[in-house]
Amino acid sequence: MSETKAPPAAQNAARSMRASSSPFTDSSFDPPDLDPSIILAAELGFAIAPVLTQSRCASARSYAGAPSNDIDVITRAAARYPSCNWTLHVGASNLAVLEIDTRIGYVPLSTLCHSSFGRWTQTLQFRDATSRFFIFRSNKQRGRSLDRRFQGIKIHSGNAFLLIPPSNFVGSGGLAYIRLHAPIVDAPAWVLEPEPNSNEREEIPSPLLAA
Repeated sequence: MSETKAPPAAQNAARSMRASSSPFTDSSFDPPDLDPSIILAAELGFAIAPVLTQSRCASARSYAGAPSNDIDVITRAAARYPSCNWTLHVGASNLAVLEIDTRIGYVPLSTLCHSSFGRWTQTLQFRDATSRFFIFRSNKQRGRSLDRRFQGIKIHSGNAFLLIPPSNFVGSGGLAYIRLHAPIVDAPAWVLEPEPNSNEREEIPSPLLAA
């Protein structure tokens, strides 16, 4: 792995998750050269933790320690578990994540978003061989409930955990950001549980560009 130094912004990452709550604060661990995806997660305030299995079917809740956005805690966790996967606590990071199965999900997605492929398509995204994930900012703890019309689509929010880059899976590749430093936009209304009598939606028609 090429050498990657944590930028100054990472050193000043938000510390809403206390380092004292994690076992990864032992100063005997030397900081590794962090993957850029891990540095990005810390800079963005994502609450993440190591997952000690690389099975694609492993639960994203099977993590060690406590989810944290403290760069020092994350660095020590990466030093202790250099080949681990990483999980994201969605709600603790003030996010909502839209997951699309790229084999069957695009037609239901057009229905869900009213065929309005606007600014939300420019948000930070990652993918694997069969799925694409759109990351949105959201202070709401509840995503929209989807019925059978929306097969191939999942909305992760609240107390959900989700594997994120640079996680890899034995025999089936791994997760990678599509555009590493893309912005994170606010969650569109159709991703969240709608408010009573709300008809809010985006009105910017444009084709969804495949990465």
